[in-house]
Amino acid sequence: MGRRILLGLALLLVWASYGLVILPLADQEATRCHQFGDLAAECSAPFMLFYGVVTVVFLMATVTLAILAGRRVSRPGG
Repeated sequence: MGRRILLGLALLLVWASYGLVILPLADQEATRCHQFGDLAAECSAPFMLFYGVVTVVFLMATVTLAILAGRRVSRPGG
């Protein structure tokens, strides 16, 4: 049970750190691209692709950790 609590806290810390880094970057990029008006979507597209890839990697890591945490640990000799 303690292992799952530690995993939950670790995942919460990772996602909080992720949000503290990615959200200001996204806001900065949106502010920078806003000056281009109609071309803002083309300006922010590379960052959105990067943001999507990083998010997918974090989601895959989260699912993997959750699966590994849910498995029972086999004890030698018993």
